[in-house]
Order: sequence, then structure tokens, then C-alpha cells
Amino acid sequence: MASGLMEFARARSAALLATTLAGAIVHAYTRWPLAGYVAAPALVAYIALEWPRLRGNARVLVAACVALGLYAGVSTGAWRKVGDGLAASCFYPAFLAALSFLRDAAASSPMVERAGRYLVAQPPGRR
Repeated sequence: MASGLMEFARARSAALLATTLAGAIVHAYTRWPLAGYVAAPALVAYIALEWPRLRGNARVLVAACVALGLYAGVSTGAWRKVGDGLAASCFYPAFLAALSFLRDAAASSPMVERAGRYLVAQPPGRR
């Protein structure tokens, strides 16, 4: 039963991350506000779903970001600006997710491994 629940959570996390990635890319290239407003809640939901698996330092960083966002919204009343900032900031985690996808693909590629060994074997002046 627990493994079925875990698979459901992983599928949900993957869908939320894909939504964040797609929304961030569309928002970055087109500046279409709706794409950012779709990506931002998906990112918040993804972080909430992954919270139990986050390391301590990641939890502290997320808590600090939430606290600063709430402080900015409460002290200035500019909740729209906070939302715009959250939508714009979705690009960074989407970028890291895309790099992770590339790393996973490269890790299983014998050609990339051979290229890495070749580069490491070169003298320092040729690297």
C-alpha cells in the first residue's frame, strides 16, 4: 500500500515539475503573464509535496523565502508584485530541473563517459 502511495506522489510531483518547467519557459520567452501564474502555484505545490524529502538546509531556504515574500506582501500591500516575483522566479528551479534531466541522460551514455575520460586524460594546458 505504501509503495502505491509513493508512486502516486512521484507521479504528482513529476506532473507539477513539468507544469512549472513548461510555464517558466513560456513565461521567459513570451512574457505571457498567465504562464507565470500557472507555473508559480505548480512550484508551490511541488515544494509542499516534496517537503518531507527536502534536506534541512533546503527547508531553511524555502522558509526564509516564504517569510520574506509574506513580509513584503504584508508590509507594502503589493501582493501583485509578490506574485509577479514568484512567477518570474520559477525560471531558476525550472533551469535546475532541466540541468538534472540532462545530467541523468548523460550519466547513462557510454559516449559521454568516453568523452569525459578523454578530456580528463589531456594535459592541463589542453583541457
